[in-house]
Amino acid sequence: MNRTEFLYDLPDKQIAKHPVNPRHNSKLLQHKHGTISHHSFLELDQLIPEKSQLVMNNAKVIPARIHCQKPTGASIEIFLLEPIDDYETCFSATDSCQWHVLVGNKKRWKEGSIFDISNRLEIRWVDRENNTVELKWKNGTSFSSLVESIGQIPIPPYLNRKNTAQDSLDYQTMYAKIAGSVAAPTAGLHFTKEVMARLSKKDVNLVETTLHVGAGTFKPVESENILEHNMHSERFEVRLEQVKSLMAHSAPRFAVGTTSLRVLESLYLIGSKIKLGKANPFIILQNDAPLAGLSYSESLEILAEYLEVNGDQLAATQIFIYPGKKVSSIDGLITNFHQPGSSLLMLIATCIGKDWKRVYSEALKNQYRFLSYGDSSLLWLI
Repeated sequence: MNRTEFLYDLPDKQIAKHPVNPRHNSKLLQHKHGTISHHSFLELDQLIPEKSQLVMNNAKVIPARIHCQKPTGASIEIFLLEPIDDYETCFSATDSCQWHVLVGNKKRWKEGSIFDISNRLEIRWVDRENNTVELKWKNGTSFSSLVESIGQIPIPPYLNRKNTAQDSLDYQTMYAKIAGSVAAPTAGLHFTKEVMARLSKKDVNLVETTLHVGAGTFKPVESENILEHNMHSERFEVRLEQVKSLMAHSAPRFAVGTTSLRVLESLYLIGSKIKLGKANPFIILQNDAPLAGLSYSESLEILAEYLEVNGDQLAATQIFIYPGKKVSSIDGLITNFHQPGSSLLMLIATCIGKDWKRVYSEALKNQYRFLSYGDSSLLWLI
């Protein structure tokens, strides 16, 4: 498949620079069995069946941008990507931790330490070639508290504007809990107390998952043949309680966002790898495929049995969902409108086929707002 099949013209004026207020006043395009209809996000409860299940990513965006200054005066920006240890260990640390990072103005920082502007944090290279640093501080506070006080929320680069204090509120879902992401699971930004109250009245079942969204979510597909694209990897949690909730539910299931869908489809692959006796079943590579003849529900049963014995697990997924693959875990997807040529748009095409072009054309014609702070869609699988 050629990357050009997933391109479309996105005018800059339709890239949302800020969210609407209140969030549930955003537009919602529904694509169901080939029919497109237009709604407000506040009407979501009227569009999904009673007792549906929504799977939501409760990952919390951290202030991952740290502006530092060398003793020489040179300005350096550190962008935290992911910790060397697990997130819980890192954020509870009280003196030091190590991270993979991106470094702005890297050529100005060859050796030695740099400090944040208030001299509260010392940062040293551990492995310059692989962009690994050690962060050290002396006041005994947790790293979680420290980074909240000195860092900035990393808004998406395509917004082409500076971060503001309001972004600390806007670029976070109302149900964000587990710190670690450097990008928001943006489909969840539309949910408000009013939306949740309406869903509760319809006895909608909410299941939380945690996938730490990485900067790789913005990585463009550059290879002409999309099968040559090197997909980014993201860490997520696999919990027995979550798997049991999925197993017990028989009504329609909807993933809130592409990150939730990545988790759901990865669980299928983990169960398959456990069944096959594969090493490292909780590490999903982009070319992994489910075991032929094994249903999604059977895979969840295998996974649940494993977790009963071994406890909850940390996992990582490089899953690449593109046309030709089958989405087995959901009946529909709630998601924003994505960048041309992105892996996320390829995921959309997997869910609704070539009709994605009609959906996006209709959204553009009706002045929908695109990307992270933009409007939403409810896509029923074909």
